[in-house]
Amino acid sequence: MGIGGTGVVTTSQLLATAAVLSGRHVRTLDRTGLAQKGGAVVSDLIIEPTPFELGNSIGDGACDLYLGYDLLVAADSHNAVSLAPNATAIVSTSVVPTGAMVSDVNVTFPEVGATLERVTDRLVDGNCVSFHLRHYAEGLFGSEQMGNMFMLGVAVQLGALSLLPDAVEEAIVLNGVAVKQNLQAFRRGRQFIADKKALDASLKELKGEQIEKQLLPSAIVNAASGSELERVVALRRADLVAYQNEACAHRYELFVEEVRAAEAAQAAASSLLSETVAKYLYKLMAYKDEYEVAGLHLTP
Repeated sequence: MGIGGTGVVTTSQLLATAAVLSGRHVRTLDRTGLAQKGGAVVSDLIIEPTPFELGNSIGDGACDLYLGYDLLVAADSHNAVSLAPNATAIVSTSVVPTGAMVSDVNVTFPEVGATLERVTDRLVDGNCVSFHLRHYAEGLFGSEQMGNMFMLGVAVQLGALSLLPDAVEEAIVLNGVAVKQNLQAFRRGRQFIADKKALDASLKELKGEQIEKQLLPSAIVNAASGSELERVVALRRADLVAYQNEACAHRYELFVEEVRAAEAAQAAASSLLSETVAKYLYKLMAYKDEYEVAGLHLTP
C-alpha cells in the first residue's frame, strides 16, 4: 500500500517476477483509483507453490504480509481488514501530507502512534515492524523512491516473504531501472534487520559528509569583475539564501560555474549560455507561485 507516483505498482510487478523466477504461481491486482499522483494505491499479490483458482483480490483476514509504504493508506480500515491475525506488518511511519493538508492549514496529520494502532490492534502480539522509511531512503540514497526496495529487503530478512533474496535481486536486474541503487536499497533493508547498528552508523556518516559539503565556503563564479554574469549570480545568490539557506545558494553557484567553465572552453568571448543558466536555474530552484505570493504579502 502506498500513494501514486512512488512505484507501488512497479514494486508489485517486480515481486511477481521474483515469484515466477522461484517457480511459484502468482496473481496480482492493482487498485490505483483515479489518482495518478498522491492518491491511494493498493496492490494485492497471491503467491502459491501450485496452480490455484482463487480470485486476484486478497480477502478479509487472508493477508500474510502487509507492506505499508504510506501510513494513512495502511491504516485505512478498508485495507487493514485484510490482515490475518498472525500476519507480519511492515509499515512506514513517515509523515506524508495529503492534498487536503496542503490546501487547508486546519487539516493536520493524525497522531502517528494512534494511526499505527489501527494496524497493530488486528495482529497477534503486535507483529509489526514500523520505522521512518523516508529517513533511511533519503538519507542513504537521496530519494524516497528507494524506500520500496528497502522495505522488501526488510521483509525478506524477517523471513516474512517466502522468496529467496537471489530471486528478488534477479527481478531487480531484469527490470533494468536504476539497478545498482535498487540492489543496494534492497540489501540495506536486509541490513536493517540483520545489523541495524551498522546501518545507522553508515547513515550517520553519510549525513556528516553532506553537512561538510554544505559548510564549504561559497563558490565564486570566475566571471570578469563587473560583468553581467557576475551581477546576475550575485543578485540571485542572495535571494536563494533568503529563500532557503547557504547550501542552496552554494549548489546554484557551483552549477553556474561548471557551465561558465564549459562555455569558456568553447567560446571564450561569450557568456550568453552562462547568463541564461544563471537566470533560469534560479527560477527552477527558488519558489513556485503560491510561495512567492505568500512571501510578497509578508514583505513590507
